[in-house]
Amino acid sequence: MRERSSYLYSPIAYFISKVVSGIPIALVATGLFTVIVYYSTGLNDLYGYKIYIYYGTAILMSICGNTYAYFLASFVTTPNALATGNVVSVI
Repeated sequence: MRERSSYLYSPIAYFISKVVSGIPIALVATGLFTVIVYYSTGLNDLYGYKIYIYYGTAILMSICGNTYAYFLASFVTTPNALATGNVVSVI
């Protein structure tokens, strides 16, 4: 990373750009998840607005999960440790 080694941007700018660039992917993936899970588990009822509450909650959880993964990855220096990090975060 030539830009990082020459201090062209701060770590917070890199972090914010990673989170913002992941939002479109999170919207699509969580949308598919929401439609499948919401209707297959019988959560649908007469009021149609509750799916939007569920979708909003799922989006926030997805973005927070991705942010937490970036936080954990900041402590890792080798690729082999990434596999161990996934197991530790699940426990």
